Amino acid sequence: IQKKQGPDWKIWVGSLALTDNSFSYKVQEEDTIETGIDFNNLVITSLNTNISNITIIGDSIIADISSLSCREKSGFVLNKFSALSVVSASGIKAYNLHIITPNTKLSANIQFSYKDFSGFNDFINDVNIHAIFRPSRFDLSDLAYFAPSLKGMDEKINFAGELKGKVSNIKGKNFKFLYGKSTYFLGNFNVSGLPDIDGTYIHFNIKDFLTCQQDIASFKYISQNQVQ
Repeated sequence: IQKKQGPDWKIWVGSLALTDNSFSYKVQEEDTIETGIDFNNLVITSLNTNISNITIIGDSIIADISSLSCREKSGFVLNKFSALSVVSASGIKAYNLHIITPNTKLSANIQFSYKDFSGFNDFINDVNIHAIFRPSRFDLSDLAYFAPSLKGMDEKINFAGELKGKVSNIKGKNFKFLYGKSTYFLGNFNVSGLPDIDGTYIHFNIKDFLTCQQDIASFKYISQNQVQ
């Protein structure tokens, strides 16, 4: 460990390995959240990680995470996370990111920006996203841990492309996704109003699109707090 004192502290750690650790974090004055991940009341177990070149400067942490896995009390399971990461009080950047859960496999460069960490308690409205996804697979049931109002949706989507904005007002550019037996989309889109499906507007600039009645009928969505 090297430490330099100045206007901002600088701490450098060559490598860090953790095996089967636990971690908890609680903000006493905040109400608890019944469903999903409560970022003011975290309980992490089965924490395993290998991290190198860790640098702490002011409120920023830079690290090369070769592997990280854990479980959270909400039931969320992270099988693997790897990325060159930068975390600060107002944002998270992850380059060459790979995320694997029991149902999801993501590959991307991604950035989250927010006023402070409490923004994750209203992830849909308070966290800005800018992501460039390489071919990935996403299970919507994982999103419900971060956006509990989407609980009940469990569709699996294969996709690639660029996303920008908040979940409540998100834009996709040069976006490709595949769903179900034959649904295929290539183009740009803007989705505003989530998670209120009944009040959501979707605007498409379609380059190529194909679907079938079976795929449309099988897609679940949230309407007036019910899965349909």
